[in-house]
Amino acid sequence: MGIVSFGINFYVGHYIQPFEKIPENIAHRMLFTNATCAILLTLSFAVAYIYYERKYIGALIEEKNRTIKERTRFLSTMGHELRTPLNGIIGALNIFTNEQPQFNSNEYLQILKYCSNHMEQLVTDILDFNKIEAGKLNIHLVEVNLKTLLTNSALPFYNNFEKKSVQLKVKLDQQLDAVVLADDLRIIQVINNLLSNALKFTEEGYVCLNASCEDISASLIKVNFIVEDTGIGIDKIDQERIFQGFEQVYNESTRRHRGTGLGLMICLSLINLMDGTLTLTSEKGCGSTFAFSLTFIKVKKTTRKIEHAYNKSDDLAGFNILVVDDNLINMTIALKMLTSNKATCTPAYNGKEALEVLEKNSNFNIILLDLEMPVMSGHEAIFQIKKSYPNIPVVAFTASVIDGQMLAKLIENGFEDCVIKPFNPKHLFSQVKKYAIKLPGEKKSAPPI
Repeated sequence: MGIVSFGINFYVGHYIQPFEKIPENIAHRMLFTNATCAILLTLSFAVAYIYYERKYIGALIEEKNRTIKERTRFLSTMGHELRTPLNGIIGALNIFTNEQPQFNSNEYLQILKYCSNHMEQLVTDILDFNKIEAGKLNIHLVEVNLKTLLTNSALPFYNNFEKKSVQLKVKLDQQLDAVVLADDLRIIQVINNLLSNALKFTEEGYVCLNASCEDISASLIKVNFIVEDTGIGIDKIDQERIFQGFEQVYNESTRRHRGTGLGLMICLSLINLMDGTLTLTSEKGCGSTFAFSLTFIKVKKTTRKIEHAYNKSDDLAGFNILVVDDNLINMTIALKMLTSNKATCTPAYNGKEALEVLEKNSNFNIILLDLEMPVMSGHEAIFQIKKSYPNIPVVAFTASVIDGQMLAKLIENGFEDCVIKPFNPKHLFSQVKKYAIKLPGEKKSAPPI
């Protein structure tokens, strides 16, 4: 607008005669003065406009970041609060079904199991979606056997596939029987989401998980992952939508399927973080195929030096465990699970009590330590424990939302790993067996698995 106004003024001043005759030298001086003033004013307004526009944009960005930060804090707190009662529900159900196996087929018990597991998955998906928006979703690498990891990831699905009369095929390349650096939890999450999604939209036929070695060297292994189903398929026009948050494709066949629509978006984000790309090949009525490739660093030998105490038996006989948790329900569930598996447990309800217990008796194979507790939190207690009892392994036992960065910080502070509530009994027992140490005077057990 400034340039247009300047042009009009120049035209009027140059080509239209004034009402009063002005000497030529004064006219030239006035033209120069007016032109200079117009240019300076235009530049001033332009600079002011840019300054205030940037200030406004900066304020919007700051407000957005503040909102995301507050929402992240809110969701983290709510995640912790939701996981705590869920841990009680899921834990009590697991204990009940183990003690009363005759009720495993009870219709109402199955409804409770389904709803509690579904609620846990919803909480996890929403929190992961929040991490994606906040740019805090990351990867934490640990040493895992790739073939064992993929085999175990499919185990929870066999019963669900059998109930629906859909065949689950798992094809794993023998070359995947190698120890690599990978984020085991995130890979399981991706596989679980893809298998769960395939089962949801497949009424007959099969779902196949195929993992094959594309390339292998002394230090790297590249793996192709394929999840193929004979389900309802997806129209090409809808294939991009399903990777967006809170999006699902609805038609007469899928109207009965409910969900947040976050699973595939989370899978895509996780695979991108692991330097892979998720692709979809599908036609309506002809099934779907999801595929991605990941490259892993091979581990020649384990870097862990701790001498493990566990043997090949399934129980925890001989394990002396200090359990530290302020929540009475969580404590009850943990003690019942561990003692039912023949472990010896000592409870403490905050970090201060844990230190008092250790002063009287420090003969523990492992400590399960909650993070959020009154009097003295797990974050505070770990420093005192590691200072006075450096040989006792400590595993974080928490309902807090743990990402790779937070887990790395916990390990840096002295924790070995974490067990996230609500916890699966098998995962809890495996973590105890993985990190527990032999106590002085214990009989030598069988070699570690």
